[in-house]
Amino acid sequence: MPKHNIADYDHSNYDYRTYWRNRDYENEVEHKTLSSLLPLTGTSLLDIGGSFGRLMDIYAPRFDRTVIYDYSTQALEQAQKSADSHGYTSIETKQGDAYSLPFEDNSFDVIIMVRVLHHIDQPELLFSEITRILKPQGTFIIDIPNKIHLKNRLTQLMHGNPSFYKDETPQQIGISTVNNEEGIFINYHPKHIIDLLNKKGFSVVQKKSILNARLPLLKKIFSTNFLVALDMLLQPLFTPDYLGPQIWITCKLTSK
Repeated sequence: MPKHNIADYDHSNYDYRTYWRNRDYENEVEHKTLSSLLPLTGTSLLDIGGSFGRLMDIYAPRFDRTVIYDYSTQALEQAQKSADSHGYTSIETKQGDAYSLPFEDNSFDVIIMVRVLHHIDQPELLFSEITRILKPQGTFIIDIPNKIHLKNRLTQLMHGNPSFYKDETPQQIGISTVNNEEGIFINYHPKHIIDLLNKKGFSVVQKKSILNARLPLLKKIFSTNFLVALDMLLQPLFTPDYLGPQIWITCKLTSK
């Protein structure tokens, strides 16, 4: 198996919950987005990189069995405590890395992967595993850290690179440092990821550009509720040209 990098938050003793302090706008928009894309009911769901279970309140009530899968033992302990405190009896936790999923073929109706792809340097390998464990006609929801978002396009244009938005090469945007531990952080062109998904048998059924109002100045001036409402208004305008910093994709596994 090829070598790959893993974001090991336990090794760096990083509590991912701290990242979400003062990010109410981002959290609320992502909750609303997942709620709108997720089937209302189902038998089984896998949350890859689900960490401390930030999104469990959306999917736990809808599915008979939900598995939160993460590399961090600490985060999974937090997730289980949260599930127990909320009475979510459908929640299970499982530790491991995303490139080698310890599940049987055709195990899940739905798989979600949120804020994980930027840590993945071999998405094709990961998508092969997801294809294997997802049931035929199953749903896969993924957010893409968008290389060609509006701010980045304007920056590249100012630097004399007007065709930047056509370049589908993954963009290493620097080494992310957590508690002095370095790790990869990659932005992807949405078309590159969609092409990889198509090759693995997925058909895209819905796209959403989100966090379209994610600007520090706006967050200082306006309330979370206003920014969330603004984001909803911008989504249909920003989605066709992939202008937002996150592009959420809903796929169906139409062939294996």
